[in-house]
Amino acid sequence: MTVDSLIDGEMAVWKIDYIYELFSQAAAKVILSLPLSLCGVENEIAIHALLECGWVRAVWESSEFDVLNKEAPNRESCAHWLVWIWERLDRTALRRYLVMVWALWYIRNARVFEGGIEEPNHDLVLMGFIRMVEVSSYRVEGRVLRTEQGRQLSDVWVQPHHGNVKNTDATIFDNGEVGLGVGVRNASGEVVMVGCRRVCGGWSSEVAEAKVMRFGLKLVRRGGWEELVLQSEAQGAVNAAKNRRISRNLFGLYISNIFSYVSLFSPCLFSHIKRGGNTLAHHAARLCLSANMETVYVENYSDAILVMAEIDLI
Repeated sequence: MTVDSLIDGEMAVWKIDYIYELFSQAAAKVILSLPLSLCGVENEIAIHALLECGWVRAVWESSEFDVLNKEAPNRESCAHWLVWIWERLDRTALRRYLVMVWALWYIRNARVFEGGIEEPNHDLVLMGFIRMVEVSSYRVEGRVLRTEQGRQLSDVWVQPHHGNVKNTDATIFDNGEVGLGVGVRNASGEVVMVGCRRVCGGWSSEVAEAKVMRFGLKLVRRGGWEELVLQSEAQGAVNAAKNRRISRNLFGLYISNIFSYVSLFSPCLFSHIKRGGNTLAHHAARLCLSANMETVYVENYSDAILVMAEIDLI
């Protein structure tokens, strides 16, 4: 027997008579005292719980899918809603969307049925689900990444032997603009700077990753640090920087620009890292909302930034 067998799916109410048949009067009263809606709406349907409930709506509004959800034409059927979403997202974005749906349903059920905390850290739960799926995808698809020496890369941020660590990531938006994200930690793992920039580019992902590495070096130098380990999940850019391999194209131009900053640090090391240990930089790349905008945070970090930084260490 499962919980959903005790609920009238069409009316979204408890099956009162059925519950009293199965349980003692005391147990039945406890079950019937549990709300089937967190916001008090009567006859709540699943699509309300996943899209329209107050706390859920706040989560969606802070995500990349807010506009898409508001454009969805049919909010009466979960099946029609999900098919409409499926037709408009590529495979990677669809996976992120469905993970959010899964996480929101998990949070909702934990609060209603399992005595979950009244106000869970939604960002932490969501990013935990997303990271779990992204890391699992590498294993399922046989893409376990390894360093040049054949050692398996860590799923989490790894403390360096010395100096500051700067993680970088780039995001290419649907309109061709590129988001550049940088997260800087000290040797103890504490966040000391977060930077983001959004530019009009239309570049390939390879060029974008080289550009964000250069952007990060400029930020760290501006902050006055002299020892540096630069970590990126872009293996091609990391290898080119480590091996001083310059190709005769735009990618090679940005790699050569990186070399002009290397001599300003002692030492300046480059390291490849998996997405699981690069969550903060990945989030930072999406912080700038308009083109030609640059923002740098050195204190008073938002809760979202602190959550992403913590997830890198889990």
